[in-house]
Amino acid sequence: MSEYQYVHFMALDRPLDDKQLEYMETQSTRADITKWKFTNEYHYGDFHGNAREMLRRGYDAHLHFANFGIRRLMFRLPAGLPWDQKTFKAYFPEYGVEWHADSRGPGGVLEVDPESDAGTFDSYQTDVEELLDELAPIRDLLIAGDLRPLYVIWLALTAIYEDDEATEPPLPAGMDSLPDCLTALAAFYEVSPDLLAAASVGSPPLPKSAAADESTTLWLDRQSNDQLKKLVQRFLMEGSMGVRAETLALIRQQSGTAAWPTTELQRTFHELRELGDQLEAKRRQKAAKAKAKARALMLKKMAADPDQVIQQVEQLIQRRTTPSYNEAVQTLLKLGEALGPTDGPVRIKAEAERLRTLYPTYRAFITVLQKHGLVGKSKK
Repeated sequence: MSEYQYVHFMALDRPLDDKQLEYMETQSTRADITKWKFTNEYHYGDFHGNAREMLRRGYDAHLHFANFGIRRLMFRLPAGLPWDQKTFKAYFPEYGVEWHADSRGPGGVLEVDPESDAGTFDSYQTDVEELLDELAPIRDLLIAGDLRPLYVIWLALTAIYEDDEATEPPLPAGMDSLPDCLTALAAFYEVSPDLLAAASVGSPPLPKSAAADESTTLWLDRQSNDQLKKLVQRFLMEGSMGVRAETLALIRQQSGTAAWPTTELQRTFHELRELGDQLEAKRRQKAAKAKAKARALMLKKMAADPDQVIQQVEQLIQRRTTPSYNEAVQTLLKLGEALGPTDGPVRIKAEAERLRTLYPTYRAFITVLQKHGLVGKSKK
């Protein structure tokens, strides 16, 4: 497999201004650069731009994917982390996540960058160009104080580092009802759906919005008309997400409300993995039963009207393609199974001989029949 890299930056709050765009154009000579996005694809070479500075100067989210192990995500949080350092650090191992605080102001950049190589991940993301569109809403969750993104990242990093003795951090509410962006995040780092389901066991229900709404209402009631006017002006004139992030942070600070409810289960990653394995076994067993039931129903339907099945076989043959020939013969074999061990083999061999006589010039089809032992070799 040849080397492949994809770099994507995205502006979410507002488009870049001319000065910001001018800086972005100094970061690459080959990239597709607009006021809303920056993308580049590499088959040889590498990206040498300053990703962190690009986020500080206008873009809000960044993805760097390489098929030799790089899966880096970065999000600009204009109001900083919505949790205290103790809460934030509880969700991360020693390596893989960093918070880069701005030298001035509360903002910063959250970076997720697992230490990995070409053998770390199994699959190649063929739709990598659409990934950041799927993952970008994670930033909104982070700004709102949702702890589920942090937990999913912890689960991914712990699986990558194979740290079976690691103890899980506080389990956030709503892990059993993840939004699409967090499901995509888990898939991006190849967290199995079964491990994700195991982790969700015991998660409290999603918090009701009533408490947050009440805190917001109380905060708004305390503001003067001039303060509210300035807030509305900022929403209209500046990036709404940045203003929202700062306002939510201020409301949390002044109301003293927790960012997101959690529960303490303190399971080891080994226990989570074992539970995931059990859930996988049950899921596979259930799927196998459903598949067997569907097959039995299909065979029963075929046995009830063999002539209709033969018509379908002839329609497939008349397409005159290798896949259609294979499908036609497979359909014949299923009909034989449906008719039972006594009548089935007799009927399908008779039909195979009839079809060979009916389509004597269809050499590829006859070869497939011979391959499955439904007809003998043609006499010269």
